[in-house]
Amino acid sequence: MRTYARSTEVFPDSSDPGYGFSLLGAKQNLPLYLLASVIFVPGGLIATFFYRGPHRWEIISAVVLPLTFFTFYEYSGRESGWLKGLILGPRLLIPIVPILTFSVANVTMNWLSKLNKRAKTASAAFLVITATISSSAVHPIMDEWSGGPRAIRDALYKHTPERSVIVSNLVATKKFLNNIYGERAIADIYEVEWDDYSTLFRNSNTLYLALLDRSDSAFWKKQSLRNEAIIEIVNGMIPIELQFDQEIAPSQRLRIWLIKD
Repeated sequence: MRTYARSTEVFPDSSDPGYGFSLLGAKQNLPLYLLASVIFVPGGLIATFFYRGPHRWEIISAVVLPLTFFTFYEYSGRESGWLKGLILGPRLLIPIVPILTFSVANVTMNWLSKLNKRAKTASAAFLVITATISSSAVHPIMDEWSGGPRAIRDALYKHTPERSVIVSNLVATKKFLNNIYGERAIADIYEVEWDDYSTLFRNSNTLYLALLDRSDSAFWKKQSLRNEAIIEIVNGMIPIELQFDQEIAPSQRLRIWLIKD
């Protein structure tokens, strides 16, 4: 059996603390969070500063403080590409959405009260139509988007038997693996000691290697190259047999191997 040094290029240091806070984080997040708080919630942040009702400063603080906190947080979701980043980053601001909505409603009602009857009717109709179109469009769009994740989840469970062990790049696949869909034991490929791979068979005689490659950002392209290096290492040490290989979506490829003892 060939042995390999545990390179940190292929097997990164598990002591990496992950995301922190920095000015660089603020630089990349500020435009995104301004977009989210002003466009995704139309006029939300602006309306908050124009709010003149009770507890004005408490409401402003409840918006500004979390917004500032997450602006300096280095996670932005851009690892998944700019389009998905528009969702993954701003989701951190979901707790302040009700406050933004309240501010918009308050300021809008004050503004409408100053208009004549015809202008009020036209404005109200515009708001209702806009809200109806937006709320209706989100469902088919989200259904289309979730088709890829569903296909990945289904493939993982279809091509691995009940109570088997799945060794995977969990940074990409963990969200698809849950005992709700079937009983599987999972292990992170970066934590497995391949020089003593027989220990993987202690609790199961059925072992699989599942790797999800993505190409929708520089981060995931680097991860995919790392996956290839891992396959080269594992293939030189353990008999493996390809069970599934499919491009689930334009930027996602799932491969599943059976690992033989």
